[in-house]
Amino acid sequence: DNFYNIFKACYANIPLEDIKWIFSLFESKKNPNDSTEIKIISTLQIKYDELLKSIIGNMPLNRQLIVKKAFDSFDKGSDGKVMTNDIKSKFNYNRHPDVLSGKNSAIEIYNDFLDFIETFREYNDNLKGRYSFEMNYDEFADFYSEISMYIEDDDYFEKLLKNCWNLEEESTDGNKNKS
Repeated sequence: DNFYNIFKACYANIPLEDIKWIFSLFESKKNPNDSTEIKIISTLQIKYDELLKSIIGNMPLNRQLIVKKAFDSFDKGSDGKVMTNDIKSKFNYNRHPDVLSGKNSAIEIYNDFLDFIETFREYNDNLKGRYSFEMNYDEFADFYSEISMYIEDDDYFEKLLKNCWNLEEESTDGNKNKS
């Protein structure tokens, strides 16, 4: 009802049936094989991230490539898995664009990053109580897919990853340059 009332207040003549159809796209579905929830969303409530992801779609290819480059930089065994301790030790919070601009302190950025690792661990029952665990590329990419939705500027997104993960790029003369 609130969503419908918002549309009415904005003079958007969208029939209630259409709004209910929009919400139906976000309803929880049971996996017929094992009765687990595919999405955990209550009837007639849409999570903001889910709505945003539906509107924006998948992360653009140029962003996917830089995320893959970041992951590969610490996937030394090239097996698609890394230990979270390795990820934590490689993350360069001092070079985060918000630290460089003075918007946030380095410790704030680092704590936000550690919160991500902790949240990831909390949402995975088999990881609870473990300080370090394996993370695969898909899990890492999912994290940056979420971040990508909130960053409009491709250059900023690229700078964020290049700075924080100490990525180098090849210059036209074949030398490696820090971004």
